[in-house]
Amino acid sequence: MRLLALLALSASMWGALGRHAYVTMASSEDYLRGAAVLAKSIQNSGSPHPVVILTAMPEAKVRQFVPLQNVVIQNVDEIALPAGAKPIEPRFRPTLTKLKAWTLTQFKTVAWIDSDVLVLRNIDDIFAAKELSGVRDIHCSRSGGIDDAEVFNFNGGLFVLTPSNKTYEALLSDLTSAPIPFQFPDQELLRYHFKQWSLLSEQYCFATEVCSCQPSMWDAHAVRAVHFTNSARKPWKVGTLPGGRCDFVYEQWDDVAASLRPNVELWRFAWRDVMYGQGSGCI
Repeated sequence: MRLLALLALSASMWGALGRHAYVTMASSEDYLRGAAVLAKSIQNSGSPHPVVILTAMPEAKVRQFVPLQNVVIQNVDEIALPAGAKPIEPRFRPTLTKLKAWTLTQFKTVAWIDSDVLVLRNIDDIFAAKELSGVRDIHCSRSGGIDDAEVFNFNGGLFVLTPSNKTYEALLSDLTSAPIPFQFPDQELLRYHFKQWSLLSEQYCFATEVCSCQPSMWDAHAVRAVHFTNSARKPWKVGTLPGGRCDFVYEQWDDVAASLRPNVELWRFAWRDVMYGQGSGCI
């Protein structure tokens, strides 16, 4: 009887693990580096849930950067902007491919996380959130404060969804008909489709940009993941620390990257090597 009870408990636990997944995207080698560090940081937090990486790159190439177990490489075609859309920043062009997360119907709940996010503490409890739950899109204003016009908008860096082919088809339909500018394609489309969304604490995906302009919002004991939102200060790009209260998260990103680097020959731009003269910064 005791053995049967243990087997039943084990089956229940494995069933729970199979219901949830983290999903991210690698649209270039740089963002593939980010995805590798993100996946490792999720595993370091003690999460047992798989990480799915959406990419158009060959799996063999991805595995060079991501030598980790419990990581699924999902090859997908990029979802392009609709015909007639105005040109946008290159880094935002692939973001509509996030919609592919709704096709992962083998999972009950998916947590989307951008590949320029670093998990500092376990965030598995977000799988209890309903579709669509996300964090606010907080930006710094030119005066150095918070841009109030953006504070109630949805940010595409982290959100919780329920995979469904029906929802995926509805999103694709909206893509061709929605009256939105597509300056930030994924965020605008999701805000249009999901008229109501549930708010998650920004501590689940705290923007490093906000740490600079509003350091009082930063709580080192509460922040659970950081989002490197500044395009010029992605952690795989910087040669020197930006200078500010959040510098230590760049150190933490590099520490996680260093734990992968013995298995990867293609890492570049390790700020520590440049700053302290321990190498050329190119490995």
